[in-house]
Amino acid sequence: RSVGVRLTFEGVGRVRELELSSGRILATPHAAQGGRTSVPTSIPALGVRVFELDLTTEPEPVVDLPQDDAVELTLEAWHLRVLSEEPAGPRTIELDGVALGDWRKIESLGGVSGTGRYTVRVALRDERLAGLPARIDLGALAGSAVVSIGGRIFGTAYVDDTVIDLGDSITDGIEIEIEVRTALRNAVIEADISDLFDQDSSQPQGLIGPVRLLVN
Repeated sequence: RSVGVRLTFEGVGRVRELELSSGRILATPHAAQGGRTSVPTSIPALGVRVFELDLTTEPEPVVDLPQDDAVELTLEAWHLRVLSEEPAGPRTIELDGVALGDWRKIESLGGVSGTGRYTVRVALRDERLAGLPARIDLGALAGSAVVSIGGRIFGTAYVDDTVIDLGDSITDGIEIEIEVRTALRNAVIEADISDLFDQDSSQPQGLIGPVRLLVN
């Protein structure tokens, strides 16, 4: 799996990349600050990239990267796997391409409570964004959520609009997992096993969103 990094070199100058497969010299986005030159890039798995820093030439960014404004990244291929909690025993419900929202409004999850594992893939339209400081805004949440990437937990949310810092972990194609645990109220109502709740007292369940992934 590729790794997003921001390389920094001592000195200020122009950066070019040597493309090993073709021998071409390529223009490379870079920026100078504090006597150093930085290059946002990604290193492919088991791969090598070669850069040259020419201290005799002024820095020459190909395109200016946003400095203060956040860039929203594309999230695609949503998948939801729910492990339900119900008197007859748990069921596993798999849903591909399911939009975020209240489970009560999704036909197969109408009366379901339990644990939902949302996965989504990051699509970078510009590889210069790989490895930049990232954060995820979960939007509206009905339950508790844990955000992880590659088995590493980055944070937990219990309320709406929680923002979790993802550091420099974002690369093209990487998968983000959001595990949401709901209250059991709706499952109890669906099973009609208690007099505590009436049929009209169900509550929102799941990750409602919108979920936004931002880098800057």
